[in-house]
Amino acid sequence: MLQDNLVTSILKPVINSYLSDLGKIIDLKLDSANRYITLNIQLVGEATPLTVRILKYEVQKTEDQNYLIIRELETSKEWINIALQKWYPEPEIPIPAIAKTIL
Repeated sequence: MLQDNLVTSILKPVINSYLSDLGKIIDLKLDSANRYITLNIQLVGEATPLTVRILKYEVQKTEDQNYLIIRELETSKEWINIALQKWYPEPEIPIPAIAKTIL
């Protein structure tokens, strides 16, 4: 879908900035109709990329900022999935206004 490709081109640098100390996104696929995002991230010090599947997300707006809030995700590493469920809150990633209208 053209809109998904547009948002992907906007989100990729935003998320790369958010993850800059951990690694870099090498692939990002968005399916806004099903509210699903898949990322392949080359992590610092790792030989193979990590696959992250965002299974549920929503977009929220505060007075001055839009946020992508990740409600449910899974990765290609089981130990990361366990750690995320146990300790990690739902991240809020600031996103540009144009991304909010399409997501």
